[in-house]
Amino acid sequence: MTRMGRQQEQQQIELDNLHQRMNYHHSNWMNCNSRMIAMENQNDIALSLAHGIEERHVALKEIHETLEERHVALEENHETLEERHATLAADHAELVAKHTELSNVVAQWMNFW
Repeated sequence: MTRMGRQQEQQQIELDNLHQRMNYHHSNWMNCNSRMIAMENQNDIALSLAHGIEERHVALKEIHETLEERHVALEENHETLEERHATLAADHAELVAKHTELSNVVAQWMNFW
């Protein structure tokens, strides 16, 4: 083989080796890029979930505040009803006493006649 032929052969071998290394690095880069895209997608999903959870948390806080307000209103209504019950019980006791008194008067009147 001539010197020129050996040089061309050596250059071809070096060029083939370079192509192999480039293919290897390109394959690694594509694999890395693919993993980065997958991580970005996972990150997007996580951010979306976090946003949804945050919105739900805000909604639940509003519901909680509404329930606390209703609880306070119900406690006030309960106190009012207890006061009314006490008043009605006192009125009832007074009416029972008056009824008893009137029954006694009627009984005495009936005995008188």
